[in-house]
Amino acid sequence: MSRHLYLELRKISHEIDSIFGTQMTIKMACYFGWIAHDLRELLYPILVKNYVKPKIMTIIFYTFCLSNNICKFLIINYIYETITTKVNKIILNFKKY
Repeated sequence: MSRHLYLELRKISHEIDSIFGTQMTIKMACYFGWIAHDLRELLYPILVKNYVKPKIMTIIFYTFCLSNNICKFLIINYIYETITTKVNKIILNFKKY
């Protein structure tokens, strides 16, 4: 009975991982791209245009966007790691029985 339950949970786990694994990979790639774009837009006025005063609002805006994207990236990574750890613990518990 426990072996059958274990196999069913394993099958469900693989299905969920195949669905959300691709989605999480695409999200992480998008956040990396947005972070790179925000860094470019943040550093361009400072380094190339020698920090002109009208660019202060642009720098503030892109600093906010950069911190927002980094926070999203870290939250998604934390959630994914937490779920993966819990699923692995459940699978290990069922392997014992």
